[in-house]
Amino acid sequence: MLINCVAYQFGRKNAERNIEQISDYLKRPDCFVGVALRDPTKPSWRKCASSSRCTRWPSRTPT
Repeated sequence: MLINCVAYQFGRKNAERNIEQISDYLKRPDCFVGVALRDPTKPSWRKCASSSRCTRWPSRTPT
């Protein structure tokens, strides 16, 4: 379950976003996106990972 997804740019909170918008914000200079997932399932993690181009699983593997 998605708890929160926030984009920060130039060290300031830009706005809360949904997972589908992650890749758009990662293209911006000096932008960071924080995503909080609670008890993620593999499908929800894959959706988040594909949006952010993440290639590593978290330290705790989703069920």
